[in-house]
Amino acid sequence: MQGQREISHNQNRIMETQTCLLRTQSKASEDAAAAAKDSANAATKALTAYEAQGVTLNRQAQHMEDALTETRKAADAAMKSAEAADAQRVILEGQSNTLKAQHAAIETQGGHMLRQLKLTKAALKNAQKTDRAWVSLHSLEVAESSRPSGRMVILELRNSGRTPAIILSANVSVRSTVVTSGNGETEIEPLTSLPDHPEWDDDIFVPPAMLVAGEKTRWRHVVQITDKNLAFHTLQPGEDNNLWIYGFVKYTDIYNRSEESAHEYRFGREYDRILSKYNRAISFAHLGKAEYNKAG
Repeated sequence: MQGQREISHNQNRIMETQTCLLRTQSKASEDAAAAAKDSANAATKALTAYEAQGVTLNRQAQHMEDALTETRKAADAAMKSAEAADAQRVILEGQSNTLKAQHAAIETQGGHMLRQLKLTKAALKNAQKTDRAWVSLHSLEVAESSRPSGRMVILELRNSGRTPAIILSANVSVRSTVVTSGNGETEIEPLTSLPDHPEWDDDIFVPPAMLVAGEKTRWRHVVQITDKNLAFHTLQPGEDNNLWIYGFVKYTDIYNRSEESAHEYRFGREYDRILSKYNRAISFAHLGKAEYNKAG
């Protein structure tokens, strides 16, 4: 009996122990289930977050794809624009080369034309020199005048050029004496020399209006008696005295029709005593002063 009690007691202890184990296991299972439930909830929340993040990423990806598409379109447009600009550059380079070639051709042509113009001007200038009118004094004489005013000068002009000369004006000036003053007295003395620049008489006249090429013309100029030319009216050939006759002729031609820039011929002559005595007539030699002898 005692043994059965002990066995029953042990079996009760064993059952109690098993019951405790079962309770412990049940508690552990409940805890594990709760933990599993918590883990599942956390996983669900994480999955929800992942899904939301996936939606966001999908939207971002779509935006990026759309942006990439626009970028590709812009790149294509830029490429086409660059190609058009390059084509335009090629066209402009071609036009520039054409313009450069035209400019070079124009410069070359201009150089030829300039040289031709220079040659033409040189030929015209040479023609003006060779074909223009050239008026000069061919002869000069002193003659008695029927007028009581005094002697006269007979001049012969000649046009040795190739074109007609239009005479505008002329002058003949005579010098032989000078008026001096001293001690309250006035004296007239022989003039010893002429100034370097001519002093013209006031008597300006117009000889024959035109001289054709190769023509000669004579005209008479009566010299009025003044205190500057007294010896002219009394001088005899061979006498020892001084006398000068000088003057100018202004004229134009077909190459120079302007009166302001008209041609001017100047002549200067001085009495030659020896030649006058030999010729038995008042004769003259060229005056050696530059301003009295010009042809322009």
